[in-house]
Amino acid sequence: MNKKPLVSFVVVNWDGLANTKECLQSIRKTTFESYEIVVVDNGSRDGSKEYFTSQKNIRFVDLPKNTGFTGGHLAGANVAQGKYLAILNNDLVIDKNWLARGLETLERHRSAALVGGKGFYWNDKNPAYNTQNEFYSYQEVDPVSGYTKTLLTGEDECSVDAISGAALLIDRKAFEKVGYLDDDFFAYYEETDLIARLKRAGYEAYYNPTMHTWHQVAASSGGGESDFYLRQMHRNRYFFAYKNYDPLNLRRFLSLYSGEVSRARIKKLLRRTDRESTARLAAYKEVKEQKKTLEEKRRQVLKLGETYNSKLGAYKPQDVTIIIPCYNYGAYVREAIDSALKQSIKPTRIIVINDGSTDNSLAEIKKFKDNPLIEIVNKKNEGVIAAKNLGISMSKTYWTMFLDADDTIDEDTLRIMLKSVATVGHADVVYSDMKLFGAISDYFRARPFQPSSFLAKNYVNNTTLINTTSLKRSGGYKEIMAGGIEDWELYITLFEQGAQFRYIPQPLVNYRQHGDALRSRNSELQDIENGRKHYALIQSIHPGVFKKHTAGYGKIIRLASAGYLLLRHPGVIVVIIKSIPGACIQALRYMLHKARLYLQNK
Repeated sequence: MNKKPLVSFVVVNWDGLANTKECLQSIRKTTFESYEIVVVDNGSRDGSKEYFTSQKNIRFVDLPKNTGFTGGHLAGANVAQGKYLAILNNDLVIDKNWLARGLETLERHRSAALVGGKGFYWNDKNPAYNTQNEFYSYQEVDPVSGYTKTLLTGEDECSVDAISGAALLIDRKAFEKVGYLDDDFFAYYEETDLIARLKRAGYEAYYNPTMHTWHQVAASSGGGESDFYLRQMHRNRYFFAYKNYDPLNLRRFLSLYSGEVSRARIKKLLRRTDRESTARLAAYKEVKEQKKTLEEKRRQVLKLGETYNSKLGAYKPQDVTIIIPCYNYGAYVREAIDSALKQSIKPTRIIVINDGSTDNSLAEIKKFKDNPLIEIVNKKNEGVIAAKNLGISMSKTYWTMFLDADDTIDEDTLRIMLKSVATVGHADVVYSDMKLFGAISDYFRARPFQPSSFLAKNYVNNTTLINTTSLKRSGGYKEIMAGGIEDWELYITLFEQGAQFRYIPQPLVNYRQHGDALRSRNSELQDIENGRKHYALIQSIHPGVFKKHTAGYGKIIRLASAGYLLLRHPGVIVVIIKSIPGACIQALRYMLHKARLYLQNK
């Protein structure tokens, strides 16, 4: 019988004795028996040292000062004897099967170097060991900006860009090849940096949704958006990208980062500095001081393999939930459901919400009750916003799409949208043109997303493919917008939070026009007046984004930033001058093309 490998649990403590005790209790309940516990104390003053010194069944490492997440875990790894390291935040507890299931993943995938799982939130509303809590899963890494996005969905085991270092199971032989945590990071991005080196060397990081932890997020660091946190994130994002990005991606990152710093400097000159700008400038000062060290580390990293960025996004989720809210659309809802079921790439789930209809809607919806893809929700009437928000809370797939009960989608809609995301790069919102049918037959042509034009007029239709994590983080639809244009406000919220939009110039959505679309002049005037009120309401909700992208101040900032970058890179001016003749020719061609289209439509 094969001997089970030894696993070393490494827990770093800093003035968190009560939390660490709970963490250790959960470790001791594990079903996998071949393990040891290493506790590293980072200069605590709350009695932790005295307590752990008295414990007989742990390896205790006593550090005289706080060496951060990286320093603590490096010290733990030096004394750990296991073939695998299980590194845990002290502010979480693990399921008894966490270790066993993680080892199964590492054994199942030969290229796997580390694995992590679901982190359920643990707070006043979410008790420990409850699998109904909201959770976070793995992370996506932007190949240009270096920002990471932690997902709030994930039901399938998969290879991932990155995963939170709060709870990871790591194969020792892999990090012995590429190096362990980089102590210069201290805290934040250190696991992303480690995974980047592993990927460059041919290893993979995996997510296993059956590995459960319950995490008091940020309890060990005393909270989230502190000045320390902001500075570390901007500093370490630079460290991470500079060390690991491929040459082309690094050039793009440095240009983007330089622009961020330039805007922060301009704000300082205009005496409009905020905490974010102050943190950026402080981080950049530290970055410059570390430049030579980073250059040497980059040279060593590049020896591990040829590429890193091309391996990002290797797992492209295809799972979609379509949400169909219905109120008194019994005459049309079957068509909407049929169009969702006939997709060439099947949705994972179709949630049909009957919002207290008084006609035959529920009877029509129940005709699909035996279809395994469909979940029917029957609720009292609370309005479309409440119905959609209920759908968001129920969605567990990577993507979510809303479909009005009187509209339909073409059978290739999901295939085309998912293909666009898979082949062109990252996007959080994917939208298309529309065909209008019913009382009026027409074609609605949207346009590529530009902030200034979008803030002036909405051209993103209601039936779009939206990243579910972005939806959940946005808070969903706002009740204050119940009178209309709630979709527009939601998209502005998503944009404000950093969502990227992708336009597909094809009519993939069929938007029904009812007979009352031909209305009297008085009704049209009333609609215009209501539209103005709601637009003013949107502006009051998002003053910052309107100021930045439509007001004179925003234009000044953008022009000043562009001027600063041109001064730093004068060669760009020569390129611009040489490109003017070609640009004029392209502009004339575009105008002729638009003229032809206009004449054809006429």
